[in-house]
Amino acid sequence: MPARRTKADAPPDAKAAIPPALDRVDDVGKKNWPSAFEVLLGVGVSVSVDLGSAKMELGEILNLTKAGLIVLNQQVGEPVLIRLNGVPYARGEVVEVSGRYGVKVVEMHSQGRPAP
Repeated sequence: MPARRTKADAPPDAKAAIPPALDRVDDVGKKNWPSAFEVLLGVGVSVSVDLGSAKMELGEILNLTKAGLIVLNQQVGEPVLIRLNGVPYARGEVVEVSGRYGVKVVEMHSQGRPAP
């Protein structure tokens, strides 16, 4: 059976890669791993906002110019849909934050469905 390695045994360049919590061994010889939830907190999630949609004929799309305008089905002031990894999560309102767009959450989903 290979010997257990700790941060002290690791080459100098690898020592920083072993988190301190994983370097300790408890009485039964198991690593003190972080909980599954703590590990998940660092997982990246794609956040997208649906501002609206439009149905157009191909001819209209081909006639779009630099100053062209696409009118969406969403009314100004209506909540927009917030998606996490493509799944509806909440609704919000579009706001301006230091010259950039932002979305203020106004309704959270319920039982896996977006807020009405």
